[in-house]
Amino acid sequence: MNETVFYYIMYIGMLLGIALCIYQWNERTERNEKSYEDNNRRLLCFAVIAADIMLKDGYATTAELNVAKTYIANNFTEAEGKRILSMMKSFIQKNSKLNSGRFAELAATYYTYKERQNMAHIFFQIANFHGGICNTEWVTLCHVIQNMKLTKTDQINIISYYQHFTTGRDKANDAKDYDGFDSVNSNSVENKCLQILGLEPGATLANIKESYRKLVKQYHPDRLPQNLSETERENAVKKFRNVQKAYEKLLEIKG
Repeated sequence: MNETVFYYIMYIGMLLGIALCIYQWNERTERNEKSYEDNNRRLLCFAVIAADIMLKDGYATTAELNVAKTYIANNFTEAEGKRILSMMKSFIQKNSKLNSGRFAELAATYYTYKERQNMAHIFFQIANFHGGICNTEWVTLCHVIQNMKLTKTDQINIISYYQHFTTGRDKANDAKDYDGFDSVNSNSVENKCLQILGLEPGATLANIKESYRKLVKQYHPDRLPQNLSETERENAVKKFRNVQKAYEKLLEIKG
């Protein structure tokens, strides 16, 4: 083999090596982009469903968001958690119209069955947290667990477990419970909230938190005696709603 042919073969080999490196780099980039996009859709599924459930009774509360935050912190990385919360807060602030049913279908693709089981429970807990599950929330939740492709047995078990947390109320009735909390007169709002918590004007933040904890133990739907009549249970749930809303408003006022 003469020297010219040798260098020609080396040149061809070098070009092939470069082409192979470029191909592998492009392929790896495409895989990474697809992986990122898939993960983004995965996070979006949770954000949309959780935000939609929070908004179904007309507004989202800090307490509901805290329930979601706890789950997110335990089941996603820190970076993923920040992205989920950012999306959720954006949806909530814009009061977005969300299609949780569609994203529940996508969740069946991006989450394992066990993850979907756990998510189903947390979605019901979010809806229930501030005083029971209203009709609009209940319909959405049942649609979500069906679209997440849970087995009929699991769907029945979940529905049976949370059935007694339903309030039989619609969104309009829920909103009536909170008339007056958003008055422009901050002093009157603060005094009303303190009164709901059984406190006098001038109560400290420590007093507020202590009273709130006591009332939650007394009126939270999960802690109510089983032998209560339907009317007694409904009154207790309404009381809990007002306590929760008053507490959140006081935290907002006190900064």
